[in-house]
Amino acid sequence: MSILARPLSQTLLRLVDAHSAELEHAVQQLVEALEAGHVCLSRDMLGPAACEALLASPLVGRPGEFKPILYQLDRFYLARYWHYEQQLAQGLLQRLQNSADWSRPDSPALLARLFAGSQQQPDWQCVAVAASLRQGLTILSGGPGTGKSRTVFNMLCALQLSAPQSLRIRLAAPTGKAAARLAESLRLTAAQVLPGLPEDWQVALQGLPQQAETLHRLLQPRPDRIGYRYHASNPLPLDVLVVDEASMVDVSLMAHLLDALPVDARLILLGDKDQLSSVEAGSVFADLCADAGLDPQQAESLSRLTGHVILPRAGRSQLGNAVQFLHHSYRFAGDAGIGQLARHINAGQEDAVLAVLQHNPDLHWHTLSRVVMLEQLTALFADYFAAVRQGDVSACFAALDAVRVLAALHEGPDGTQQLNAQLAYRFANRGWIRAEPRYPGLPVLVQQNDYSLQLYNGDLGIMLPDAQGQLKVWFAAEGGGWRALPPARLPPHEPAYVMTVHKSQGSEFSHVALVLPEQASPLLSRPLLYTAVTRARRQVTLFGHEARLREAVRLVPLRHSGLVARLRQEDES
Repeated sequence: MSILARPLSQTLLRLVDAHSAELEHAVQQLVEALEAGHVCLSRDMLGPAACEALLASPLVGRPGEFKPILYQLDRFYLARYWHYEQQLAQGLLQRLQNSADWSRPDSPALLARLFAGSQQQPDWQCVAVAASLRQGLTILSGGPGTGKSRTVFNMLCALQLSAPQSLRIRLAAPTGKAAARLAESLRLTAAQVLPGLPEDWQVALQGLPQQAETLHRLLQPRPDRIGYRYHASNPLPLDVLVVDEASMVDVSLMAHLLDALPVDARLILLGDKDQLSSVEAGSVFADLCADAGLDPQQAESLSRLTGHVILPRAGRSQLGNAVQFLHHSYRFAGDAGIGQLARHINAGQEDAVLAVLQHNPDLHWHTLSRVVMLEQLTALFADYFAAVRQGDVSACFAALDAVRVLAALHEGPDGTQQLNAQLAYRFANRGWIRAEPRYPGLPVLVQQNDYSLQLYNGDLGIMLPDAQGQLKVWFAAEGGGWRALPPARLPPHEPAYVMTVHKSQGSEFSHVALVLPEQASPLLSRPLLYTAVTRARRQVTLFGHEARLREAVRLVPLRHSGLVARLRQEDES
């Protein structure tokens, strides 16, 4: 049992006067499962003896009982996570039940104008926009370069032009980096699209949002107590909310978000179902995408609105109508190395992955000694430290984003901790940095939220002197520009020459160098490999042995939850 899981299991067991070894083992399994990302455990996973011990224990109750462990849908939950999942399911279905259909007789003409020149048949971007007019929840999944930003921009245009009143629209994402990327993508799309639209449309669309914010900033955590400023009794002042990188949102944060939405607000979730799930418990976005379907009435309505032939497909709950997929990549040509590699990884095609790595100029695969690998990684930072010597904050961030070294693990000889230390040693030997704890050029990754400083886990900063020569840590400011903080004020942080693949989510880099561990690891998986590869726009360099690469392509971890079963139950009730 991990050092984090043990105290919780011991606290639970102290609530009963006496307990059997079977109950102790079952509680430990449940707590460890939560730490591993599962929201609950099914009877099958626990086994007969553990289930019998739990069901006979006063620790366990049914929904409505005040017990630390709840049993429903043949699953055992820690009570808090049962409430999160229940709140989430109800909030999602509420989006569908309480929202108005904003499609109008002129909607087909509006969609035809927004998608003029499209050659796709059917055009799933257009279908997704049409679906967003008809209902209050839209779930859009697509890989890199499939046009999610263009699609959501057209969604916002269509909604604003079709709604009975001017809309209050907000944009959000789990991290500051992802929020900045969302805002930038929509600004660029607006600059390209708006000039070609009718003048009266341009006037109506002037109020589309230009900035995005983190989910924490949107909900406003209350540092003096548990919870957020916005909740069911004090809902967010908005009509439409767009959340990008939704695969990164865990069940707790998603439940709080749904709780804070007005009952008639529209919610648009964007993401990639094949990416890594959230660091904390749950795989909400992937679960929702797995429930995709299209009933005959919805298919007929979307066909009428878009002019495309849309066929119904079976789903497991009414939520399936909300899910749309984008498959065509506009970023990567059919023979582009990164696109091919991502497709082969997702398909589980080990031999094809190895072949494309060896025969494409965009991809480089090395099985080098550790010394040679570290020398190659060191050389990747030459341009970054040249920018550091110039002292320009924007140039430093641009250089750092041009090449990013990622690792599968945080701890161990091939984890970020060791790699960061070994690279810093080599940088000092080259005279690029001072052999001190703090120095110009040190990139740092925040490890803990600090609401008073508006810094959040995963935020990236760079230590550089200010105009007075004082060493500060510079962070991107929401809305553009930079803000500086004294190093001593930072919450817990670590060097960020190398970061984990998990921490890279929501970011893109021109060149990604991925270090695989020498030893097998259960953390090395297909979603991790896919996520790492798709952070790159132009080039991928992979360091690792063939055995580890094959293991990663094969391993598809499953996170257990009752969300889909709960949605089906709500449908039937």
